[in-house]
Amino acid sequence: YKKLSLGVSTENLWWGPGIRNSLLMSNNAPGFAHITFNTTAPIKTCIGSFEWQIISGQLKESGILPPDTGRTFYGVPLYQPKQQDGKRYLNGMVATWQPKWTKNLYLGFTRMFYLYSSDVEHSLDGYLPILGAFFKGSTNNEDDKRRDQMLSLFVRLVLPKEKAEFYAEFGRNDHSQNSRDLVLEPEHARAYIFGGRKIFTTPKNTDIELMAEFTQTENSPTAWIREQEGWYTHYQVRHGYTNRGQVIGAGIGPGSNSQTVGIAWIKGIKKTGINLERVVRNNDFYYDAFTPSRNFGSHWVDLSINATKNWYCKRFLYTADLSLVRSLNYQWRHDFDAAGDPVNRNVNNLHASVSVSYLF
Repeated sequence: YKKLSLGVSTENLWWGPGIRNSLLMSNNAPGFAHITFNTTAPIKTCIGSFEWQIISGQLKESGILPPDTGRTFYGVPLYQPKQQDGKRYLNGMVATWQPKWTKNLYLGFTRMFYLYSSDVEHSLDGYLPILGAFFKGSTNNEDDKRRDQMLSLFVRLVLPKEKAEFYAEFGRNDHSQNSRDLVLEPEHARAYIFGGRKIFTTPKNTDIELMAEFTQTENSPTAWIREQEGWYTHYQVRHGYTNRGQVIGAGIGPGSNSQTVGIAWIKGIKKTGINLERVVRNNDFYYDAFTPSRNFGSHWVDLSINATKNWYCKRFLYTADLSLVRSLNYQWRHDFDAAGDPVNRNVNNLHASVSVSYLF
């Protein structure tokens, strides 16, 4: 109705400008049931165009236990069971503004709360916490509500004549205490994404696309002297920011960093591309676990090369994808040689997929 929509859906959502990752909402996890109130087209005003989406939904647990739940350390069990009912309530929003003075600039904001369904208060603040205060000092009992907040700001600049775009997203995993706290340590509990891509046209009408994207969800140095939860984790919401065991935000997961570069040859809807990527898995865990032993050579790092190709034939679009991943120190573990000395565990993985789409 007049560019507004109200509905119920389980479709995957993607918020923010990132191509490989999104801090708050991506298609990494299975879709979850949610109610959505959103615009279906930009709404023009005297200061520019606006788009938004507000959702409320329910997240579910995977029902699968982690490996080695019986492991102990000096007789103390390492696995701490989570509560049996892992259903969580989620409330979030995204809004984008395109200023009328700069038609190719997009400014955006996202905010998300999640908590166990059993902890939801039957009030406006309980069901729509995204409308609440941005600073923890503005509320007297935020910690008692047993919920986690994430928010981000993003910008996207499109250059049509140059066939290029550049973007960035900066997020915080929790409230600042007040404006002073925000100014003193804006990097506390932060994560970020930045990247860009550009297309070059050849004399044979084939486009060459170059892209690069960098993502960091690893904790900032403020964690050395100040308590800090990792991204997508929370001490009161033990199931975290997940649906059926998969992170809803950046696919690299908490405490991780990634660097991706790629090149693609495009002609119409046909595309052939190659990506190179490096992912450091959960450095937050790594430094907690290995700092006492001074083991500086056991980072879990994935190095991957991905090749993709699609082609069109008689209204069918075929896509083939092949990825080779070399995992160094896989899961931070070591093997042992014949003498009983530890050696690094390096693992190779090969992923291949083929899909077919019919174009009506």
